[in-house]
Amino acid sequence: NDGTIVVDKSNTSRRVPSAALRSLRNAGEDSRVVFALQGPLAGHVLCLAVDDDAEIEWIVGSRLNQLSDIHVGNAPVMVARTGYTGERQGFELFVHPERAMDVWKTLLDLGRADGVIAAGLGARDSTRIEAGFPLFGHELEGPAELSLTEAGYGFVPKLKGRTPSFIGQHPYAERTAVRAKRVLRLRGHGRTVREGNTVVDGETGKAVGVITSAAYLDDNLNYMALAAVDHAFAPSVGSGVQVYRAAPGKVKIP
Repeated sequence: NDGTIVVDKSNTSRRVPSAALRSLRNAGEDSRVVFALQGPLAGHVLCLAVDDDAEIEWIVGSRLNQLSDIHVGNAPVMVARTGYTGERQGFELFVHPERAMDVWKTLLDLGRADGVIAAGLGARDSTRIEAGFPLFGHELEGPAELSLTEAGYGFVPKLKGRTPSFIGQHPYAERTAVRAKRVLRLRGHGRTVREGNTVVDGETGKAVGVITSAAYLDDNLNYMALAAVDHAFAPSVGSGVQVYRAAPGKVKIP
C-alpha cells in the first residue's frame, strides 16, 4: 500500500508486501472456472479421465492441499486435492471457461457407473454443514461476530512469540482473550430451523444463541444445523435444545 492506511499500529511504517490481485473470471487465456469432484471414488474417477501415467501417479499419491497440472482429454486442468464437503478424498478443478463443459461432461460420463452425479451449491453447502465447517459471514464473523477462535479454529492463528506472525496479531489476541461465543452443532427433525432462529437451553428455557447455518439431510425433515451460542453454554453430546422460529429478543417462550 502507499501508506495512506495504517496496517499495524505498533509499527506505522510497516507495509504490506506488494501483490497483484485480479479476477480470473474474464482474464483471457488465464480465465478459470472451478468445480469439485468429491467423494470416496473421486480419485478413481479422475484417473479414468486422464491418459498420462505421471499425472495418474500424482492423483493416486496426492495429499491434502497439494496441487498440480493435469489434462482431462486434451484440456489443461489445474487440480487441487482440496474441497469443503468433509469428504476424506476430493479434488477441485480449475479449467478455462471454454473447456469447462468438455471436462464436466467427461467426468459425468466416465463416473456415471460409479454414481457420479451433478450437485449444486446448495447440496455442497449441506455437506459443509454436516461436517461442521464454518462459512465466512455465518460461522466466521457475520452478524454473530464470531472470531476464528470462537469458530473452533484457534489453532490456525499463531498468537505466541514476540514477533507478530501476521498483521493484527496483538489486537486479535486481545479480542479472543475472553471468548464470548462458541459454535454448536445440532441435529434435529422438523420444519422449525432456519438461519437466524433462536436457540434455547432445553433445561432453563433461556435463549442462548442463534442458528447460523442449517440444511436438511433427507426428505424426512431430518436436519443438521450450526449455531452461535454463549460460550458458557456447553451442553453434553445428546442433550436437548429448542429452536424457535424467531430472532433473539422476539421469542415468546411458553
